[in-house]
Amino acid sequence: MPTIPSTQQTLARCPHCGARIGAHLGRGIPHSEGGTRKTTVLGRAVREARLKQGYLQTRLAERVGITRQALSRIELGMNRPSQRVFAALEEILGKRLPSKNSDTTATNTNN
Repeated sequence: MPTIPSTQQTLARCPHCGARIGAHLGRGIPHSEGGTRKTTVLGRAVREARLKQGYLQTRLAERVGITRQALSRIELGMNRPSQRVFAALEEILGKRLPSKNSDTTATNTNN
């Protein structure tokens, strides 16, 4: 039976994906040190630019005109942004992003 996290654990951030640690409970999302996950080059670039600019997913998604979940799926490489969303991300983040049609994946290994 899983233990209920303390308030401090709930507010802590996952070192692998940046999500609140408490968000992983009950979803069966494994995170171990040294874990590997694959994202698209575009997704990784969006996430890195978002963090560099200091945006939370919620705020950036709101500015782009999509849901936080849609932005998360773009960052994880699960969805590709529409042309409108792609252009909005580039404009808001002030960065030229890799082609949205690129299927190249990047392996992110956290050691």
